[in-house]
Amino acid sequence: MRESMMDVDREAPGAPARPDVVILVHGTFAGPKDDTDDEPGDAWWQRDSDYCRWLRANLPPGAALPDDVQVFRWTGHNSQVRRLEAANRLLALMIELEAQGRGYHLVGHSHGGSLIWEALISAEVPRTHGVVYAQLRRALNDPSVRLAPEPIIPLRDDEHAPWFVKHKTRYLPRTSEFRAIEAAIQLRGLRSWTTVGSPFLRYLPARRPAVPGWGSQALSLRPATGWRAVRRQLLDLLVTTTITAPFSFLAVLIVAGAMFHARWPGAVMHSGVANALALPVVLCWAAAYWLLGAQGYANTLLARERAAQRAFRRHAPRWLGLWAPTDEAINVLSASAPTGVDYEWLCAPADRRDRRDFGAPSDPVPLPRLRIRAPRSATHLLPDVVRIAPRRAAVPLVWLANRLLEPWWRRRIAAALHGMAQGSDLPAAVLAFASPWPLPLRGARTVTGLPDEVAARLADRAAGQNAALGPALRELLMAAALDGVPAAMRGLHGSLTEAGAMVHTSYFADPDVRELIRLHIERTCTISRDTTAGPLAAWLTEHQAAVAARVAAFAVTPPSP
Repeated sequence: MRESMMDVDREAPGAPARPDVVILVHGTFAGPKDDTDDEPGDAWWQRDSDYCRWLRANLPPGAALPDDVQVFRWTGHNSQVRRLEAANRLLALMIELEAQGRGYHLVGHSHGGSLIWEALISAEVPRTHGVVYAQLRRALNDPSVRLAPEPIIPLRDDEHAPWFVKHKTRYLPRTSEFRAIEAAIQLRGLRSWTTVGSPFLRYLPARRPAVPGWGSQALSLRPATGWRAVRRQLLDLLVTTTITAPFSFLAVLIVAGAMFHARWPGAVMHSGVANALALPVVLCWAAAYWLLGAQGYANTLLARERAAQRAFRRHAPRWLGLWAPTDEAINVLSASAPTGVDYEWLCAPADRRDRRDFGAPSDPVPLPRLRIRAPRSATHLLPDVVRIAPRRAAVPLVWLANRLLEPWWRRRIAAALHGMAQGSDLPAAVLAFASPWPLPLRGARTVTGLPDEVAARLADRAAGQNAALGPALRELLMAAALDGVPAAMRGLHGSLTEAGAMVHTSYFADPDVRELIRLHIERTCTISRDTTAGPLAAWLTEHQAAVAARVAAFAVTPPSP
């Protein structure tokens, strides 16, 4: 059932009038040095930072930084797998706050914002399916996010059993577990969520044999209906039957032989026909087993993407996305994603739309070709080296390798480097979209992410800082010559990550960005309401109205074919 965009519970029933909790979520490469680093550091998200001190002094009476909740931390690795893992932990923390009846606000920078978004999607999936999945159950037992002495849902006995254990009941749904979080998974206590300079990454299944994925005209984010749904169910039934048929046949033979005391089942099993069919049956079974797993994985990615649409309709009224047009991380990731297919086209039924050209990834990395070192007789030394070089016999082999194999390994290495830069380590998945919006809607970039003067000020500050880096780079080259490259690289990293060196890292140093975050929290917190007037408050009102109009258009208007 389609939910209205304004169907948002602003307060949990019976919630006490106590200050809301503000949770800060850092991004990639901004995590603690190690898992035991509990010291109050000076990073923007840590308790001793300048930004946290500013928040304590300027937050409205209805919101506060928590003293009884640990600072949320995650590894900060450039890895989508690690981000999904951290999103489950963040969702567990949100459920713990919901269980205590506390309102909360989430503020994330860079991939910290996309981590918040993944947590909201992870909440929408069990909310819709009515199932508590194993990953969420494990996150609820993580001591770093648990607030109560006892977990809301305890671990099962075989929670961490190895894959070869036959009875893995941790995957079986239990109604009692979902009832324990049924009220909390609605996330009624989420007052606001703010993302700052966040590149939102949308992953879709890769195209594989008999699996519609990225590059296939049959790929659609709309669930199949009518004959297409029946055809999909028949294909699944065929695959399942292919997997189970050999075992069913063997079971029938064994049972028949036992019941009738007949010898013909054994004769059939040892006949020449059975021996001839053994290998094809095994190969067919292995192919069907692989296909079933590939389809299940692709369906999981598509189900998560459909849950993202429902989650955005529910939570968009409480979202504030701040980003500058010159943000380096957003622009680089957006340029690295394929182009040519817009999101609305993917949301249309596959049989009611025109054909589109799926964009290919960026150009391959210009890797060097395989070469043979010059033989000793061709080194131009005086006196001459007169020797026979056996290496010359490998020249035709190298030519063949560069002719036939070089394009293949160039694509493979380029794809590996490409995925490493993106942090794309989900298997059999393609980073299809990277956008400053949680959903990469058409024309979303026309809704500005910051007032024009604030965005221009951030860009000018970064340009001035980069101009000042010239002398520093010369000093680093001297340090590399005198003290070694590692010491110089540490200095270079410190210079580049200094506030203002990049737009992406300078948001929280800008007073207007801080004030926009505070205004958004003030307007949505439980106790206080916004009483502030001024140009920033007016921009915030216009921005949220533009976001609401764009989301409503996506929710109501069917995609054009």
